Amino acid sequence: TIILEEGKQVTIVFINNGRIAHNLTSAYLNDQTLRVTGQFTEGVLRPENWRFFEAGPGQRFEMTFTPKGRPREGQAVLICSRGGGTGHAAAGLTGVFIIRAASP
Repeated sequence: TIILEEGKQVTIVFINNGRIAHNLTSAYLNDQTLRVTGQFTEGVLRPENWRFFEAGPGQRFEMTFTPKGRPREGQAVLICSRGGGTGHAAAGLTGVFIIRAASP
């Protein structure tokens, strides 16, 4: 679980200590203005059209953004999309962005 607050800049550090590639995939990232640095590959998961950022074994990247917009339920799913429907996400490589309303 990654807790975000609308309007408050956040940096997520993604480190792949594994032996195969992993990625961070979420529909929520589609509408965000991101600055991503480090070792990564960017792509789009089809047919969902979710953006993803992937790091190979031993690689890392940093993703900085200021959350804007809040899903109606206040949270958004994030997964590792490697391996398709029976792959990494099915094995439990999932999480949630919880997006809190901006502080007054």
